Amino acid sequence: MVSRFVALTVVAVVTAVPAVASASTRLSLNRTDVGGTHGRERLRGYIDLATPSYWQARTPHGAPEAEMVYGLGKTCVVIVRAGGRAAASRETSRERAARFTRAPPHVLLGQGRAHAGWWRLARMRWLVEESGEPALSDNLYGFRAYRVARRRWVDVRLLVEYRGCTEGEVMDGSTHADVARVLRTATVQARVVRR
Repeated sequence: MVSRFVALTVVAVVTAVPAVASASTRLSLNRTDVGGTHGRERLRGYIDLATPSYWQARTPHGAPEAEMVYGLGKTCVVIVRAGGRAAASRETSRERAARFTRAPPHVLLGQGRAHAGWWRLARMRWLVEESGEPALSDNLYGFRAYRVARRRWVDVRLLVEYRGCTEGEVMDGSTHADVARVLRTATVQARVVRR
């Protein structure tokens, strides 16, 4: 009798956890030249990103690039920039993702296989100059190589910038998890058009 009660309680607790609500952000790939084809190929299509609903879009739906913003704490503002580009390459999706996210110094936060490609998320550290003084800036860089045709890739890129944030807010795992989810679930509907 006690074991049935415990089992029912566990099921009730697990089903009561709310899912993260998402919104759709669409990026246009129309008129995007395929790099490495000397202007002979273009893409027609779009990238769909399932972004968290609290990411406030600053750009119109269907623009070639997107910028989303949200607050994390009292003074911390997180800016997420998303974009895509097309390339002709003999590399595998895993090789492409590794090449674009290994600039030193970096910390790999996650990677994995996703539909039609590979994704990778890294924390990158760049030297920036604010008010004339050099300072280190921690940013997240997410990359997803998405195969659209034989040796043709759409590179989905997300750059996350922190402004006015403490070290604890930058290291907060919720932003990492959200960006990884967006990369894993990104879909590309595009075709190569020859000129």
